[in-house]
Amino acid sequence: MTNVAQITTDISRAIADAIGELVRVRHWDHSSDVTLPIFYPSGSAVSLCIEKVKHGYAISDNGLAYRELEQIGGETFFSKNASGIIEGGNGVWHNTREILSEATPETLASAMADVAAASSRLTWNVLSKLSRKGQVEIADYLFERLRIIFGDARVERDRRIIGPSTREWRIDAVVHLEGNESIFQAVANTHLSVYPTAAMFHDLALIESPPTTISVVKSKDAMGSLFNILAQAGNVIEEAQTDQVYEKAVQWHI
Repeated sequence: MTNVAQITTDISRAIADAIGELVRVRHWDHSSDVTLPIFYPSGSAVSLCIEKVKHGYAISDNGLAYRELEQIGGETFFSKNASGIIEGGNGVWHNTREILSEATPETLASAMADVAAASSRLTWNVLSKLSRKGQVEIADYLFERLRIIFGDARVERDRRIIGPSTREWRIDAVVHLEGNESIFQAVANTHLSVYPTAAMFHDLALIESPPTTISVVKSKDAMGSLFNILAQAGNVIEEAQTDQVYEKAVQWHI
């Protein structure tokens, strides 16, 4: 059965219905799960576990931040980065897998907000660090590889280009050939790396004489659905492919 939203002129009712969609609560025998409109990089929402304890309430992020990092192989970064996130004496702490707090009835709302914010922020921070690290590793390898294949004089590193959108883009490497520029961008296996690259390539495609655009990744298979986003915006090759693949890549748009 499909739920059809009813049009109402009662603003208080409309707001109450909207809040009911944003915040969900499930009550169990000895605890409650509260889902909030705060999100992890995967798009899943933060869900807290609230339990009654002797002097108030115990709050946990259900280990969801840890599981989010586990999905990208970053679980080993949980504890170190969690400690940095929760410094500041707001009554939030962590164990090896969870973000935790305790509260009185009067402080329950603020404690829930603090745990939810810390849990989400932790995953975004770690993903950003992993994305930058992955990109830098590929970019360093890429630059040396391009110099070997095309020669020092034809390869430019860290180029800045302003696209038709007026946005300035930073490009990892440009190969200059006769009458043609080919842009090579290192892309890590995260949406924080994929989406900006796709946006840049779409923007640069609107230039009157657009450059060839090539994403360089470690493994196409490991990219999953993110590969399709890159492939829609430009060409995609793996960093370890042969010199012939790199040479062919610069000719794809000609």
